[in-house]
Amino acid sequence: MLRCWMAVGLMLAGPAMADPFRVTGVAADDFLNVRAGPSTRFEVVAQLPNGSGGLSKEVCALVKPAPDAANRADLPEWCAISQGGAILGWVNARYLSPDSGAPADLPLMRGFRGDDDPCRLVGESAATVNYLDHTRWLVGCPAGSAGLAEILEEFGGDEVDRIGGYVLISVPGAE
Repeated sequence: MLRCWMAVGLMLAGPAMADPFRVTGVAADDFLNVRAGPSTRFEVVAQLPNGSGGLSKEVCALVKPAPDAANRADLPEWCAISQGGAILGWVNARYLSPDSGAPADLPLMRGFRGDDDPCRLVGESAATVNYLDHTRWLVGCPAGSAGLAEILEEFGGDEVDRIGGYVLISVPGAE
């Protein structure tokens, strides 16, 4: 049976997307494979450990693994990445997060109140595992940011820790 992949859309970013990115969501004893093309079918050309930063997205594509694959929302996004101006290869975009300057053991994800919110949802890592609860959000705010007081007061958050210049807040309502 012949298998093929097909890119269904490119999101061009110009010379490089302005914000830097870092590798997140990779186990401490593992690496993110950088590939020669946008699929696991391409050879591994490099490997990056969790927390590797200073990465730029050059171009991204939604990749359709087969002609009859599921709808667009279910398609994996692959991005060609560079570091210091040198193209490294392609990675699955789910392992890239904005490089906010946060420590590697603080996996910051999307903004809590919106895309440009400096207070961000926090993923699981060895540093955060004790604060995660299925009924609450874990939010990381830069210490001293305006959103910090609002999340503590308006959303009923509780400060649980401070990691690398970020205040971790447990917020009710993630059910």
